[in-house]
Amino acid sequence: MIKVIVADDEIRVCNLVCNLVNWESFNMKIVGTAHDGLSAYELIEKENPDLIITDIRMPGMDGLTLISKAKSICPEAEIIIISGYRDFEYAQNAIRYGVNDYLLKPIKKDELENTLLNMKNAWEKRVETLNETEKLIGQLKSDKGQLREFFFQDVLMNNSEEYSLSIEDINKRYCFSFEEGIFQAFIIKLDFLCLDKYFESCTAVLKRKVQEILHRNLKDICIDQECYVKHCWVFGVMNYKKSNIEAIRKQFMLIANEMISLKSMFQQVDMNIGLGSVHNDVNSLKESIKNAIISVNHRLIAPSYIRIFQNEKAGKLNTTKLLEDFKNSIITPVELLDAKAAEQAVIKLEKKVMAEPEVDGHAIYLFVPEAFNYFLHVLRTAHTISEDQKQASTRFKEISELCGSYKEIFDCLRLGISNTLTTLFNERRQSVARPIRNAKQYIQENYMESITLDMISAIAGFNSSYFSALFKKECGMSFVEYLSEVRIKKSKSLLKETDLSIAEICCMVGYQDIKHFNKTFKKISGVSPAEFRKLYS
Repeated sequence: MIKVIVADDEIRVCNLVCNLVNWESFNMKIVGTAHDGLSAYELIEKENPDLIITDIRMPGMDGLTLISKAKSICPEAEIIIISGYRDFEYAQNAIRYGVNDYLLKPIKKDELENTLLNMKNAWEKRVETLNETEKLIGQLKSDKGQLREFFFQDVLMNNSEEYSLSIEDINKRYCFSFEEGIFQAFIIKLDFLCLDKYFESCTAVLKRKVQEILHRNLKDICIDQECYVKHCWVFGVMNYKKSNIEAIRKQFMLIANEMISLKSMFQQVDMNIGLGSVHNDVNSLKESIKNAIISVNHRLIAPSYIRIFQNEKAGKLNTTKLLEDFKNSIITPVELLDAKAAEQAVIKLEKKVMAEPEVDGHAIYLFVPEAFNYFLHVLRTAHTISEDQKQASTRFKEISELCGSYKEIFDCLRLGISNTLTTLFNERRQSVARPIRNAKQYIQENYMESITLDMISAIAGFNSSYFSALFKKECGMSFVEYLSEVRIKKSKSLLKETDLSIAEICCMVGYQDIKHFNKTFKKISGVSPAEFRKLYS
């Protein structure tokens, strides 16, 4: 039996938790209660519990310290924290400490029961005490969940082919209980305001809470319903009686209200609901999901705290012209690996897109990853890129999907391009010393020949635009200036040490035009070749 300790400085809360549910039905037994942190710690030391339910704030020892100490005594113990609205910051920290779940005051029976059921399943899995019958039942439930996931993956979200299945086929293949009636999809979109350890540690808890809210509110008015979580999207399908259309609408209002409470706990996450179109045919669920995506993406241009989006129409952009103009604007910045100039090109692109007469959130959602792919195409054309950078498109798509407004998604594009160019520039800078040295050596040894920028760039292994900018940055002068200095320096030696004519020396150092030679010589030396020879004769 699972041993449970309950700790809360309010006696009535302790009594409520102890009496709210039938603990034996969860294979649990309360072995002790405590009303301050020190007593709770002593009780944990004595009983070595499997489950600890504790308030986040208590006298004697605060909840975070108690959790930390409890983990050192019984590291396998599951921990549930009890939190009031004023304690959200503490609760967020507690989740980082390894807390498994939380309950908000006032504690509701169904939420406590769902949480205890999760804890029971986790404990049983950990200690492997299931008998053969229970294992078989658990396997069947797991298989059922997996088959339902396949329905989302292989049917509803498979863009490569259409499907036509009867209700009986779907029920048999994917373990649903669909009946004739209404079929509708929905989406809960999670937008994360920043990517840090908080995001990593809290995502699993948040998604589970969202699924619990959906199941609790829909199970009694739906014939069948299911959710599927993918990245920052919670996709769902419902089958219900036509007479329940209004009831479904009201339940989603309640779901939105519960998510406002959830938002208070997970302050770095925005949540929006997209409802898909309503259909009588199960084969139209795919269309309903697409409609839900279009609707919820409307939040990108109409951001809010939490809203329900439905029946939004897809806008459109002059995508071909916008992308072509964008590609032309970033060719030079990409060739030069100029991150600042590339950022300005994205800022201009954002203004153009938002000025489009039929712009909407879904059009932006589709357009921005495509713009990043155009950037990658230009990058691959101008430079040889590493295998890691070839995966940039997939990574960018995942990160951009976390954005909750058009500003955020264009900032994501701007930073994605800027960071890619900066990284590549730094990599190239570390490897340019040798190519630049080789180029200078080639000029020193072949200055008398006709040397062009394209020729020397090819020797260095870069395109001419990038090499020209790089040469000037590394050497403090342009390629032409360096070549001229080498040639004029050699001509000075010949003027001082030989009786060769100026015309002969002009040809020997690589100039074909004596006027150009005289002009360049005077510009660098301050005197003409003839005057220089007189000074050193």
